[in-house]
Amino acid sequence: MRKIAVAAILLFLTLVIVVGVPAGYLYMIASIFDQSSGPFPSDAQMIAHWRTHRATLERLAAMLNEDRALARIGDTWTDPDPPGVSAERLALYRRLMREAKILVAENGGPYDRQVTLVYYTVGLAIAGSAKSFCFGPPPNFLDAVVDDLDKARADYKHHWLLQRRIDGDWWLQYEG
Repeated sequence: MRKIAVAAILLFLTLVIVVGVPAGYLYMIASIFDQSSGPFPSDAQMIAHWRTHRATLERLAAMLNEDRALARIGDTWTDPDPPGVSAERLALYRRLMREAKILVAENGGPYDRQVTLVYYTVGLAIAGSAKSFCFGPPPNFLDAVVDDLDKARADYKHHWLLQRRIDGDWWLQYEG
């Protein structure tokens, strides 16, 4: 009986090492890429989405402006952690983010009053690109304001932060 128990334990440990460790490693590598589904959205697609979800996006921007200590919020995490806002408020953020298909909502920080609502990402955080809705005055470190982000992505290969005005204080942003 003891030999069977030892054999079962050894079999279990072998399975964990042979299957579990590589599976965990692959999951970790895949999670680094944090990609959106589908092709990179065009300016026209994003502006249509903004028009459809404008009220929700405006509510998110207003909430972030009220909660300046909350730097960033995603589906399952906040920065800082703990975030300094109630669980009910976090649930409201996340419900609004899902409604408007926002991946991450960010406050600009003490020197940048612009709120960023990340809509699409692809690649690594350090070597990827994103397209977002922004509200408020553009940051000082903005590379350029352009009329067409789709064209500018090809023309400004050495630039990494470009914005296009949508309406009033609303902007589309390409970061790459």
